Amino acid sequence: MVAWDLNAAVTSLGDGGGAVTAMAAGELGGRQVTASGHGDGRMRLWGPRGESLASHRAGDPIVAVTVAGRAVAVSQKYDGMKDLRSGVRLWDISTGKQIGPTINDHFQGIHGLAFGRLGGHDVLVTGDGGQRVRVWRLSTGRQTHSFHTGEIGGIELLACGELKGKPVLVCTHLDASLRVYDLATGKRRKKWDFSVRSPDDRGAAALVAGRLGDVPVAAVAHAPWGGDVVVRVWNLDDGEIVGVLGAGEGGPIRRLALAELDGRPVLAGADDGGLLQVWSLGPA
Repeated sequence: MVAWDLNAAVTSLGDGGGAVTAMAAGELGGRQVTASGHGDGRMRLWGPRGESLASHRAGDPIVAVTVAGRAVAVSQKYDGMKDLRSGVRLWDISTGKQIGPTINDHFQGIHGLAFGRLGGHDVLVTGDGGQRVRVWRLSTGRQTHSFHTGEIGGIELLACGELKGKPVLVCTHLDASLRVYDLATGKRRKKWDFSVRSPDDRGAAALVAGRLGDVPVAAVAHAPWGGDVVVRVWNLDDGEIVGVLGAGEGGPIRRLALAELDGRPVLAGADDGGLLQVWSLGPA
């Protein structure tokens, strides 16, 4: 693994092992750390110079990690060929101990996953194949509430954001739509189609939500069947397209992140070949 800033590669992490499935960076105990999750169930913490701070193994593949007050990993046991529901567990990466009970009712496994804030608490949000969204408190590993999207079009990707001062869940769905739900109540607040070809234009490869100045936005790498991946930035207030970003050199964009570079808002994207691209979203 390599940890990057937006100017250069800064350090190499690890010495092989299971494939990296998730990474996150943040502050833990007053120092900057990087968390990594792996396909063999390994969950790790790294210091700013690449030194190993913790290494533990869950019994199942790690599907997500976060550093939000504490370093947490999410594992999932699921075989799509034989399992109807998956087993999902939360872990404290620093200690290797499980947080809360195992959750065994994600129908057809996790469909979309995001970390966010709700009511002053760090939360995990998951979707499943039954169009059900669950919200979990990271401190306890317990579910606080759930809701169904209740419409045609299964959940693809999830991201947490804010709209008019309230926490929201931004989703892409299999009917080629982008939707916004109130995270506390589950009430749908917005819905827009990716194109007039819906649902034949379905498919999203990456999603991220944040702000562009005072404007709440979502960036979507849209991957229509049989077409090229296109990155669009949406204004979540009115559904207008802020910009359409060309992929440039390299392959289709599969990962997105909103960041800041030299005081200027940027969108970073990575393809399957490891090429990192950065687009400016406005003046500094």
